[in-house]
Amino acid sequence: RQAARADALHERGLLPDAEWESSRAGSERAEAEVQSAAARLEVARASLDRANAARDRVVIDCPIDGVVLTRNVEPGQAIAAQFQTPVLFDVAEDLSRMELHVDVDEADVGQVREGQRATFSVDAYPEQRFDAHIVHLRLAPRTVQGVVTYEAVLDVSNAERLLRPGMTATATIVTATHPAMLLVPNTALRFAPPREGPFAPRPRDMPTGPHVWILEGTTPRAVPVRVTATDGTRSAVTGEGIEVGVEVLTGTAREGAAS
Repeated sequence: RQAARADALHERGLLPDAEWESSRAGSERAEAEVQSAAARLEVARASLDRANAARDRVVIDCPIDGVVLTRNVEPGQAIAAQFQTPVLFDVAEDLSRMELHVDVDEADVGQVREGQRATFSVDAYPEQRFDAHIVHLRLAPRTVQGVVTYEAVLDVSNAERLLRPGMTATATIVTATHPAMLLVPNTALRFAPPREGPFAPRPRDMPTGPHVWILEGTTPRAVPVRVTATDGTRSAVTGEGIEVGVEVLTGTAREGAAS
């Protein structure tokens, strides 16, 4: 309207040329701004259509069937996959089969092999023993406070769903089996009778190799043995003069004035 009035005044000679040209320039700028706004509107509509299409295509599928253990996002939270894929859920594929990860001391790792059987217990069921077997023995060491261990992965059946992820377990790995062996407590292999007193053995009866002590009447007698295996508490032994039922000495007891 301002441009139309300026044209009418200019035709009648009532408006200087400079003002008329300024009015025409303002009109053209306004028309250009309208066209620019219309173009921005089209771009915004295209962006909206593209966003709606992308939203319709976004479907988050879990790669496995299982049980959701933890949820790391909330409804409506923005997720951006930039340098690494965001973790939305922790899913357990099958709780009927689980893995037990145990640390094997470097002194014992030489006896551990894949396929060996093991048993373990958890604090939730202290009186129950669960069966497992080793499926992997890692080569990479772990050093914690100067102690070197190697990780063993055990396969565990959890058909009763008693075990849960994250439980602390104490495992015993069977590295060797010796059937029908004669066992003695390790304290019997370390026992030494008193060197003085009425029950002291004669010096020539003192043995030099592995042995256990038995009583002949009231006198201790050493029986040489050969140790074939040990579990740290008991040892399998062989030797003449020792058989099932023979009492071996593991310590001394004091009763009154006599010992």
